[in-house]
Amino acid sequence: RLTSQTESYFFKSKFDQTKSSIPFSTVGSVFNQLCDEFHQNATESQSTAVRIQLEAALGSQVAILADILPSLFKIMSVDSSATSSEYVDRAMNVSFTLRTFIETVSCYSRRVTFLFDDVQFADQSSLRVLSNVLADLRDNSNVFFVFCHRDNTGDFFDTWLKSIAVTSLQTVHLNNLNIDGVNELVSQSLNTFPRITRPLALALISKTQGNPLFLHQLLESLRLHGLISFNLNSRRWIWDMDKILNLEVSDSVLTFMVEGCCNFQRSCGTCLRFQHVSDHQSSFVHSIY
Repeated sequence: RLTSQTESYFFKSKFDQTKSSIPFSTVGSVFNQLCDEFHQNATESQSTAVRIQLEAALGSQVAILADILPSLFKIMSVDSSATSSEYVDRAMNVSFTLRTFIETVSCYSRRVTFLFDDVQFADQSSLRVLSNVLADLRDNSNVFFVFCHRDNTGDFFDTWLKSIAVTSLQTVHLNNLNIDGVNELVSQSLNTFPRITRPLALALISKTQGNPLFLHQLLESLRLHGLISFNLNSRRWIWDMDKILNLEVSDSVLTFMVEGCCNFQRSCGTCLRFQHVSDHQSSFVHSIY
């Protein structure tokens, strides 16, 4: 995706706690987006230069890259009969081919930012590939990596974080909002003066501990269930403080969402998965330049 302000590419991918059955699918998906965008926006001379350099650098190993980048054929020749099953250390070979791909394409494209969310759910092979790519591209000023993860993660992930600290790593710790932050969010959401929304903010922070995601979901649920509504006569948002104060935390979001599902028509065929969000854990964002 092309960002409007800097005219640079921004691609993101999210690791799933349930784990994908396809090796390196999450890692590959974010770089596959670069294939699509480069194919669409590159000039003829840029496309030709990238194709020639990739074919020369990868040789028969292009099959490894093609396995995880379905759109690779758009920017270079790919032998559909080739296979990557013969490589024993696949993670190492994936690292090499990805690094070659990123390094080559980034020389002829706009600056690129890759964001990986929920990295704490990544499998060990994917983390190994990412650390190798980071090490190889540490001097590439056209590529920028962002990793988002929760705290209280496993030992292997903590070890991985320490291992990539040798790169230019900047860590941003995202804490829960304090009362002033919650009040500012509520005030802006309801377009109401902070002195008026502060009692509501105090009630909400007691139920969410300032977790931004939980707070947003709670506000939306309260609106959907009429506990927060817009009064046409006074032309401002009003709320039922007594009912909001009496809500249990376990009921404030999850129960509202479950009840809301009952309103869906069965013909929609909608499948929803609920994720418990009331643990109020903080998160981290790692930026690698």
